[in-house]
Amino acid sequence: MIMPSPYRPPSPYRLPWQLAVANLPKASDHPGQAMWCTDLHENLPGYIHSDGIAWMPQRTSAIARRSAATALALKPLLHRPVQILTATIPLGGLAITFDTAGAWNGLTWRIIRAGGGTGAVGLLGKVLAAGQVVEVAFDGAAFVQISPISLL
Repeated sequence: MIMPSPYRPPSPYRLPWQLAVANLPKASDHPGQAMWCTDLHENLPGYIHSDGIAWMPQRTSAIARRSAATALALKPLLHRPVQILTATIPLGGLAITFDTAGAWNGLTWRIIRAGGGTGAVGLLGKVLAAGQVVEVAFDGAAFVQISPISLL
């Protein structure tokens, strides 16, 4: 018996098989569709899918080690979900912000400060000291702290 080929919508609704994050169409226009994203999680390509609200990665186990003490604006899909700050934070400190554009309910980031220094790492109105870790998540409207700041 010959199996029928899978249904494919007409051309205007078909997506290319791969795109960069910057070129992704609105997720609401493509619910249930998946594609290969060429620059997911700081150039670790992988599959993403649309739930009709946002594009979400199929895997989220990527870890980034940051050796530079610079401010960080974390963006969905572009940045890895685990950020380890290994740099020595200068006295002036640095800030970590979270971009809500393209975020989905439940998007979680774990921030780990493994490096030393006397400067403060500020995020969500809190300070992360050397040797501390915190998790933040998107609740559908804003990023909120979901774990206490704790020691490594």
